[in-house]
Amino acid sequence: MSQYVNMQYRSHISVISCVLHWHLQVQQVQEEAAKLIVAYSGDKAREINDREQEVVNAWRNLQIHVEHRKNRLADSSDLYRFFGMVRDLLNWISDMVRQMDSQEKPRSAKLSGSPDRVRY
Repeated sequence: MSQYVNMQYRSHISVISCVLHWHLQVQQVQEEAAKLIVAYSGDKAREINDREQEVVNAWRNLQIHVEHRKNRLADSSDLYRFFGMVRDLLNWISDMVRQMDSQEKPRSAKLSGSPDRVRY
């Protein structure tokens, strides 16, 4: 994994811990909004409900973004792992080519002075 992806992954873990803390606050907002909606009626109740829905929608969007970021980081990690495998394979291929080039090449029977046909 590249250093950049690794750093981003650590940052993402930090974001997740904050998000978990915010989850409790969102639940508190929902509980308080439910109490206030019962206590108030008419326009105030609708306004409280609208504000609660804004908070809940923002919370859902945040969760979606966090999940997408996690997936992108995993994809980046997979990509760098793939690049490493390609690099290793190319190095192996280069080594094989170097070994084949350094070995003595087989000679043609005609060039070595051997008869065209061997008789027994």
